[in-house]
Amino acid sequence: MNAKMHITGCVMLSNGNLIIANYEKKYLIEYSYTGKHIRDIPVSGTPCCIAVIDPNRIVVTYPTSKFLEIMNNTTFQVEKRIGFQKTCLGVSHENGRLYVVCGHATIQVLDLSGRNLETLIITSNSVMNITTSRDRIFYTDYTSNKGHCCLMNGEELWQFESKNIRYPYGAAVDNSDNVYVVGSNSKNLTMIQHDGKDSKTLLTESDGLVNPKNVAEEGSDIGVLQILLEDECEDLRSEDCVPKEKDEVDSRFRPVENDEVAAQSKPYIPVNTIKKANLAKNMYNSWRLGAMLNAGEE
Repeated sequence: MNAKMHITGCVMLSNGNLIIANYEKKYLIEYSYTGKHIRDIPVSGTPCCIAVIDPNRIVVTYPTSKFLEIMNNTTFQVEKRIGFQKTCLGVSHENGRLYVVCGHATIQVLDLSGRNLETLIITSNSVMNITTSRDRIFYTDYTSNKGHCCLMNGEELWQFESKNIRYPYGAAVDNSDNVYVVGSNSKNLTMIQHDGKDSKTLLTESDGLVNPKNVAEEGSDIGVLQILLEDECEDLRSEDCVPKEKDEVDSRFRPVENDEVAAQSKPYIPVNTIKKANLAKNMYNSWRLGAMLNAGEE
């Protein structure tokens, strides 16, 4: 099989497995933390974005169908379907509320029963991805190449723009409200400081980024796990994407600090290559999971 895919979202479950949205087909893809394909999961439409609600549930948006579904993340049985009048794209969950990008220019705030709590008008009209922290909302505008941060009521705190970030796509936030943004066209991963006043480029094309789409994070005692999904490989199950052994990992990115702690953490073996980089000095260790998929038609 040589099924080409269009990856638009991913989350990491509490067991370390990845759930990936394939917008080309009506299914999700589940992978183990070692990069092993577990299963394709049929869903109700072409999935776009995914968010974790709790250890047992995820939420998936379907833009063309204009609804989202809350489902069990083991059986993938749908527990709740919520419809919208406009296209629903990025989604995030925080404190029992869903934050959903609708029509590229508004954020619908819902409770888990589907009751609309409020509609936030945002200062962009080309928004696809969103992420939240305890008291902030972060989103990216792929037309203006800006990252935005606002309070939970929609009041904007800051905008960030850099010539080094082109077509910002996925975003993730850490426990200090620093934001990690992938530039799809600029082929990089950038960390934006929590106040929007400074940034640091963490990974670039020279590190192997070809067409990064999303970044996910999992908080832990030793740092943040960052997963970069790239349209590099035609089929996750092809020979080019077979997980490599640890001794085949690019030596430039072998752990150089805190090796003892890293050795005790989960063995996040890559789909094709796993690279370690310092996200910020004395802040985080980052695992890069690369070589994913090549967008296109069968």
